[in-house]
Amino acid sequence: MVYKITLSFFLILGFYACTPKPHVKFVENSISRDISIDGVRERMIGTLKEIEVYGENKSGDYMKFKYRVIWKDKDGFEIPSLSSKWTDFSVYKNTPYQFSVISPSDNAKEYMIYINESNH
Repeated sequence: MVYKITLSFFLILGFYACTPKPHVKFVENSISRDISIDGVRERMIGTLKEIEVYGENKSGDYMKFKYRVIWKDKDGFEIPSLSSKWTDFSVYKNTPYQFSVISPSDNAKEYMIYINESNH
């Protein structure tokens, strides 16, 4: 019985470790070969939510990417913010990266992070 419970635990843990990050979307799926998203952390700063995305440039090249964050209120309506504009970031080859964004208001309950290759 203990064996079955332990096996079930590790199977469930493995399933969750393999699922994509629910708040991150690659606009071009091909860049997921070059850049990993290792995690998204959240914390509250007063009444505002801060998110931090961290990962690694897995390629052997210096890469330029861009990201934007769309914030939504409790009803699913988009909240206009500066973070909804594309922001460029660069990552040296085989190097970790991180970026942080703070919600535009305390009405922001949900978010989606979009990552794409930069055109520059």
